[in-house]
Amino acid sequence: MRREIERIDSEVVGVNIKLNTKLKVIKMAKKISPYKAATNYMGKARKQLKKAGEKNGAYKDVEMVQEASDKACDAVCFALNEYLRQNEKGKFKKPKGIKQYRKRLAKHDPKILRQLNVVYDALHLVGYSYGTTSKKIIETGMKDAEKIIKLIK
Repeated sequence: MRREIERIDSEVVGVNIKLNTKLKVIKMAKKISPYKAATNYMGKARKQLKKAGEKNGAYKDVEMVQEASDKACDAVCFALNEYLRQNEKGKFKKPKGIKQYRKRLAKHDPKILRQLNVVYDALHLVGYSYGTTSKKIIETGMKDAEKIIKLIK
């Protein structure tokens, strides 16, 4: 998970190599904005939740919910990294954990900090770590994750 965040965060998506009969054509992938990367991950998380199925206000497949929660948390990390990069200007250094995110966001905007706490509790702790199937909890976390992502638009 951390490697994937670092890969996307450094704006290198990958190299696509095509071989022609006469010459090699190398295409470098385009730089992806942090907003686009975050929205892509949220889209993947939403698709995974649909695959999990639903019955009586709960998801059927716990593993799919865990994967979706993890992807949504990654999306929030992309968005928060960009938010901190914009607000801290040249002083930006990537946070290494939730404590650093909380400490630095408390200086900038307590409202975002509250949203981060909801996302962290609902998606990371309850959704990913404990593996809840409660649709209400996951949807609350997803909505706040989308609010955080919209900040960097």
